[in-house]
Amino acid sequence: MSAALSPEELAGVRRPLEAASWLPPRAYTDPAVWAVELERVLRPSWLVIARADRLSAAGDFLTAEIAGARVLLARGQDGVIRAFHNVCRHRGMWVAEGNGRTRAFACPYHLWTYDLAGKLVAAPEMERTARFEKRTNGLLPIRCETWQGYVAVNLDGTATSLASELAELEAQIAPWRLGEMVTVHEKAYPITWDWKVMWENAIEGYHTSALHRQSAGNAIPTSLSWVSEELDGRPWSDLHHPFADELPPPPLPDWPSRLPGLPEFIGRELVFFHVWPCLGFYLSPNNITSYFVEPVAPGRHRFVWRVHVPKERTEKPGFAAWRDYMASRIDIIQGEDELACRGFQAGLETGAWTPGRYSDKERAIWHFHRWYTGRMATA
Repeated sequence: MSAALSPEELAGVRRPLEAASWLPPRAYTDPAVWAVELERVLRPSWLVIARADRLSAAGDFLTAEIAGARVLLARGQDGVIRAFHNVCRHRGMWVAEGNGRTRAFACPYHLWTYDLAGKLVAAPEMERTARFEKRTNGLLPIRCETWQGYVAVNLDGTATSLASELAELEAQIAPWRLGEMVTVHEKAYPITWDWKVMWENAIEGYHTSALHRQSAGNAIPTSLSWVSEELDGRPWSDLHHPFADELPPPPLPDWPSRLPGLPEFIGRELVFFHVWPCLGFYLSPNNITSYFVEPVAPGRHRFVWRVHVPKERTEKPGFAAWRDYMASRIDIIQGEDELACRGFQAGLETGAWTPGRYSDKERAIWHFHRWYTGRMATA
């Protein structure tokens, strides 16, 4: 069987929603499909891996693994955030681990050393190597852009500018001034099943009243959720989750309940946005919460939650208690979601599941699947 998904396997997704059926099981279980996803879906796309406020000063850096690449982000002395392959040009060792602040990156293997702009500045014992030039042996750059504070990389360098792709979405979220917010909570959950399983769960409201009935179902019931029909074919989609009643009072009365200048509807619903293939976030009256899928390898990814608020709010009374409350809520919701996603992956691997039909509450998944299949079908 070919590694690529055949037109026949993708045909069910391409039908109108009311007649469409799911991706084939092989899309989630066959390691050979991963190689095609890398080439056609992940590496040609913008993959968000950080927030710019994590790199606030010159010398700040962080590392990530995504779509088969080891990535190094660093803010240079000129204030520019750059991305590189975290691969020494000598013998392929990484030149940085984790995150921190530094003046240069020294490979621990042979001490080849690179500055914050990726230039090779030291290569011990290479003086007698014929025609060796440090200027042609810098770290290999990766295309990098920042949108609304999210730092994204495009591994194959072919994507349309992220800002132009998301101009319409940017206008919708402008009142929150997301690009000026700071990250006050971040937690990554290592996951051992296909990245699309977790992502599909994150972008639909069909499961809320059942899976999240204890944590959120009563406040945002499935029956009220809806997705904009006209977003089919866009690089992003939405999900509206109206509240059953008016927004419940905050659990911590001393925490400011609403940011100034927000549209009136935000007191009546949560609004989620999902940028293909891997970035999601939702708007609420006092913060924006985001979640990233970071595909690493077949059957392995990280699901990363982050909470963002205006910087001045971090100095308000009650902030620490509110932040801890948010962290605990995310842990609960993530645990509920993992239960279902683990079960779906296990069902896929039995061989007993055939592609199911979509509920109209899963319109955002259908949008994503149509975007995904359009790329997977590209020769």
